[in-house]
Amino acid sequence: AGEYRCYGTTLDDAAGEAFDKSAKLLGLPLPGGREIEILAEDGDDSSFTLPKPLAHKSGCDFSFSGLKTAVLTAYNNHIANEVDVEIMPKKKANLAASLQRVIAEILVLRSRNGMQRFLSDFNDCQDNFSFVLAGGVGANKRIRQELAQLAETMGFSFAVPPPALCTDNAVMIAWAAAERIQAGFDADLLTFSPRPRWPLDNEATLHRGLKA
Repeated sequence: AGEYRCYGTTLDDAAGEAFDKSAKLLGLPLPGGREIEILAEDGDDSSFTLPKPLAHKSGCDFSFSGLKTAVLTAYNNHIANEVDVEIMPKKKANLAASLQRVIAEILVLRSRNGMQRFLSDFNDCQDNFSFVLAGGVGANKRIRQELAQLAETMGFSFAVPPPALCTDNAVMIAWAAAERIQAGFDADLLTFSPRPRWPLDNEATLHRGLKA
């Protein structure tokens, strides 16, 4: 219990931040993931060509800062100066749908790399493996569906909380602490200094923004 191996992390922004910043740009309230999902229902997800950072690179790390910049550029070029009040909402919906599609594709691509590495590392283990989707982004239907399909294809069971329980990371951290206390790992819970970015695997390579 409490032992982790880190295969990947965010190099800059997380998927949830990409949703939130893009939602704010489109004039939507927060949390942005849910609002983007609702708006995307009326959009064409092939309308905007957006980048998929690190998509063709090996490894399992994520990066979404370039995607956020691309959304801003698309908004400024195609939406900000739109004067037709009937066309404006459609363009916003198209951009929301395109963003949601790309975020889902990035998560699938990088998660597939992680699954492949895991299966290679534990190829002699006969256990049934689970892929867990947690956090606020896990509430997004498209992301849930595509990662569930990936897990099935790769031979993993898929575990995700109900959308109402896909909440802020602080809730997950508190729950992890409660589980550790129940398991008897409580000696170190009150003897550490807070760290804004704390890697699960202390032996993992530190990336930008992570401090030892």
